[in-house]
Amino acid sequence: MRIGIDIDGVLTDEHNYVLDNGTKYFSDNNIPYIVDKNIYDSEEIFDVSEDEYNNFWKEYIFEYSKNIPIRCYASEIIRKLKTEGNQIFIITSRSFTTYENENKVRMQRLVKEWLKTNSVLYDEIIFTIKKADVCKEKKLI
Repeated sequence: MRIGIDIDGVLTDEHNYVLDNGTKYFSDNNIPYIVDKNIYDSEEIFDVSEDEYNNFWKEYIFEYSKNIPIRCYASEIIRKLKTEGNQIFIITSRSFTTYENENKVRMQRLVKEWLKTNSVLYDEIIFTIKKADVCKEKKLI
């Protein structure tokens, strides 16, 4: 099989990271917020403006990219899938990885380093905002 795996929210617990660090960021910056733990979409958890949410990520994205823990057993499961003969494609639209700016190469390097540090085996990594199209094109499940 050809298996596509996302990073943020799949290999990582992005939701709890945003909840914990967003609370700190908005409190430290005196930005009024309301936490709704029943919402999974990280952009809507705090009920803040899009600009305020984007400013949070501008401050935290590189720390997140270096230090977010991998979910328990994720690398072991991927290793098992590889030993069974499956091809693994990591597909991510992580901030900056698809942008044409000075942070693109830096962020792509951080993502690859994070995968290596966390022993995530893969055949190919794809940086794209069109994940569904890539999955169809490459016939991934």
